[in-house]
Amino acid sequence: MEGGMVLVNTFEENFGRSFDSSKGVWSKLSKTVAENLSRSVVSLSSYNEHEGKTRFFACSGVIIEWKGCSTILTSASLVRNRFDEKKIEENLKIDVLLPNKLRTEGTLEHYNLHYNVAIVSFKGFGDHSTANIHDRGAIRSSRVVAVGRCFESSMLMATGGICTSCLSRFDCDAIRYSTCI
Repeated sequence: MEGGMVLVNTFEENFGRSFDSSKGVWSKLSKTVAENLSRSVVSLSSYNEHEGKTRFFACSGVIIEWKGCSTILTSASLVRNRFDEKKIEENLKIDVLLPNKLRTEGTLEHYNLHYNVAIVSFKGFGDHSTANIHDRGAIRSSRVVAVGRCFESSMLMATGGICTSCLSRFDCDAIRYSTCI
């Protein structure tokens, strides 16, 4: 692999339809929404360079505005300790694959392991946009879309579903399950 990284797990499972296909849920989104998603969804990979740059975890994230800066909202699993889920893994480096296929280093700024969320800052270059995650009406909507980006291929994927009435295992009213597969 590039840069001498060892790939233990691919974390590259495809789902739904690719952005390039314009099929599936992409055909139901407006062109503006689809384009904004394509410029705000990133892929992140964490690794411990003291362990031969073995990839620890990979996931998607979305560029948001936080404290006046463009940052990434992602899963805290990116940094969660594999032996004690109430702690983060020490000495991890974070690589960010931006929508324009450029790679940059990310820095963990904030995390909440209970809610499994993390904020990662990055040095961005090029054309990206921030997602509007403050639309409370979207949370109450029954139709939702799950979007992700592969780290190696940069492929943007999405699938549609509906919000279920089940609350998540977290004690947060805004976090729900969906039928997106």
